[in-house]
Amino acid sequence: MDQPLLMSRAEAARYLEMSLSHFQRHVQAELPSIRSGRLMLYRKRELEEWIDCRIDREGRHRGPGRMRLAEAQRLPDGIQRAALEALGRGEIQRAVDDFRRESLSGSRISSVVNAVRSLYRWAINREMALEDPASLIQLPACDSKERDRVARPGEFAYLIGCLAPEDALPFALAAYATARAQEIRALDWPQVDFSRNLLLLADDEKAQKSMAARRIVPIVGLLRRRLEAEWVRQGRPTGGRVSPPRRRSRSGMVSLDQLQKRVIAFWIRRNLNPIGLQDCRHTAAPG
Repeated sequence: MDQPLLMSRAEAARYLEMSLSHFQRHVQAELPSIRSGRLMLYRKRELEEWIDCRIDREGRHRGPGRMRLAEAQRLPDGIQRAALEALGRGEIQRAVDDFRRESLSGSRISSVVNAVRSLYRWAINREMALEDPASLIQLPACDSKERDRVARPGEFAYLIGCLAPEDALPFALAAYATARAQEIRALDWPQVDFSRNLLLLADDEKAQKSMAARRIVPIVGLLRRRLEAEWVRQGRPTGGRVSPPRRRSRSGMVSLDQLQKRVIAFWIRRNLNPIGLQDCRHTAAPG
């Protein structure tokens, strides 16, 4: 809880063993950042990835041709091994066609191709590649479906307000922080940064749907109040699960299936329209 999840510019420069002025002139534009008020904050993992992109295993700086598509984390194994200059448009299109035959959703395919495009845009601007082979790829039509249940913010607040606080918290994490079920189960207190009002989700590899799932989200007011109350209720711990299991569990994680069944039955008994954890994510109620 005392160690921040993110680093300021000065902290990031020290971590990279360079001056702040050098970091600002030559490095910060290449790094994704999170804005918190006037602060620009940087994730340690992405600072490490910046180092890895420039230094090979023997400690030498990489040349432009050394960069490979594996460094774009969301790409599938089939094209990760290719170097930037070696990948052609036909290979990417064939990969897209294969994804479609494997019944991968249109939105997921689009995210994969967009990851390739982003990497090439970054590389072209730094003269590491001449052109983007993904620029003219034909993508499948969007196949997203309307969700069955979306609660209005006020309705959602009333629904979880009827629950015991420890039962309401997983639903609040889903709606106010877009947390998936496994992310809720794996969330530990060190990943809750009250000082900067940020939450790190999917930090545990077991909670990651993909490498891109690891993300930082702001803690909105309604969620912060519930998180703080639960932290106090647990005795202000420095570690452990945010939503611990109710009884001894081999996995050490709460059973959200059992919780959801019990909560939905409770809502139905009170003649309320229940909502599941997955639909809570799509509600994404403002806080």
